Amino acid sequence: MAHLNETDRIQILMMLRYGDRRRTHSEVCTLFNEAHPERSTVTKLLAKFQAAGHIRDLPKSGRSPVHENTHLDFMLQVQDNPYSTTRQMGIDFNLSHTSNVCAKR
Repeated sequence: MAHLNETDRIQILMMLRYGDRRRTHSEVCTLFNEAHPERSTVTKLLAKFQAAGHIRDLPKSGRSPVHENTHLDFMLQVQDNPYSTTRQMGIDFNLSHTSNVCAKR
C-alpha cells in the first residue's frame, strides 16, 4: 500500500461515502488523482478502517533505530574515554550494553 498521511486517508474515506452517495473505489482513485492511490490501496484502507476503527499506522516490530546524534555522541565518548565499559556506556546513553553501537571496535 502506498504510504499516505492521515489527512489523505481521511479524505479517501470521506470520498467513499460522501453524503447519501457512495462512490466506487475507481471513482475515488480518479477523484484523489495524485499518482496514488491505486484501487488496491483504497480497498486495503477501507478494510483497515472497518477492522480497526482507525487509520493510524500500527507500531512496527523490531528494535528501534539509534538516532545519528546518539551514535555520534557515543563515538565521541568512546574516543575521549576508550577504557569505559560497554555496560557503563549503555547506561549513559540509555542503550543495551549488547547493542551494535556499544560494540567497541
